[in-house]
Amino acid sequence: DSQFNVYAGDYANHVTKLDINGKQAWQWTAPSNVNSVAVDSQFNVYAGDNANHVTKLDSNGNKVWQWTAPSTVYSVAVDSQFNVYVGDGGNHVTKLDSNGKQVWQWTAPSYVYSVAVDSQFNVYAGDYANHVTKLDINGKQVWQWTASSSVNSIAVDSQFNVYAGDDANHVTKLDSSGKQAWQWTAPSAVYSVAVDSQFNVYAGDYA
Repeated sequence: DSQFNVYAGDYANHVTKLDINGKQAWQWTAPSNVNSVAVDSQFNVYAGDNANHVTKLDSNGNKVWQWTAPSTVYSVAVDSQFNVYVGDGGNHVTKLDSNGKQVWQWTAPSYVYSVAVDSQFNVYAGDYANHVTKLDINGKQVWQWTASSSVNSIAVDSQFNVYAGDDANHVTKLDSSGKQAWQWTAPSAVYSVAVDSQFNVYAGDYA
């Protein structure tokens, strides 16, 4: 977050907040394995788990609300207005409002492994069927790009370029129209990508 705290979700059913020095601030126990965590500008934390839940925690790790998804929650993201976006194993991307109420739901071609949201509230989804899809603020498809393999992770920068990590060992940059700008080959399958304010890209792989 903006104060350099770190949040971790683990397969022992925990969400843990660490301070700037790596000291545990709090730990919350989820209903199941935690696959994804996100944090908003007010330090609320959102966790997606294997038991089909998205849970909002306040800055002290106390539960605020919990929403039940149609399937395993693989990815969560949050925007500047505290709306939450959920990618699940039932092929859905769901937008929730700040109170955890469903706003819309879009059906993807396959399991949704990663979701991201930009400053204009467009949503990006990476799925098991090799797609990166851009949705507008109302959940309508804008464009769809096909990767060489399952898309495990996506990120978006301030200029609306999109970065995708896939099972075929690639990190691909797409422009705001969904056209490929470049592609880099990693040593192994890419499970996570991130981008900073200077457009440097970071990739984590299976090797």
